[in-house]
Amino acid sequence: MTLHNGLQLLTGWKCRATAAVCFAVCLLALLSVASAQAQIAYSEEKLGAFVSAAIEVRALADKWAPAIQSAGSEAEAQAFKDQATSEMAEIITRTEGITVPEYMEINKAAAGSSDLMARIEQIYEARKAQ
Repeated sequence: MTLHNGLQLLTGWKCRATAAVCFAVCLLALLSVASAQAQIAYSEEKLGAFVSAAIEVRALADKWAPAIQSAGSEAEAQAFKDQATSEMAEIITRTEGITVPEYMEINKAAAGSSDLMARIEQIYEARKAQ
């Protein structure tokens, strides 16, 4: 998985700021799980839950990016990153139908599977249209 692909999923498929990269790295480091297998078949319900969480994670990344970018010191920026990472984990945890390990597994699997990525993007686009 490339960092860019992981970031695209975590922040709504658009790389907007350097701070978002930090979010993705922190989240991946904090919540690392065993390597996902791209051949796993995920239900539409599971992928729908993944998309729901990813949309909220993206909004959170957008919220925290200005604070991290304008932090007065590395320590302050790290404190903001830590808080954002914690909030991301909470978002995923409270999303019905998916756990943090499942979210991370799907995130990793999608980075290695164009078919899975296409399914996720289809669900995302359908939600945007509503």
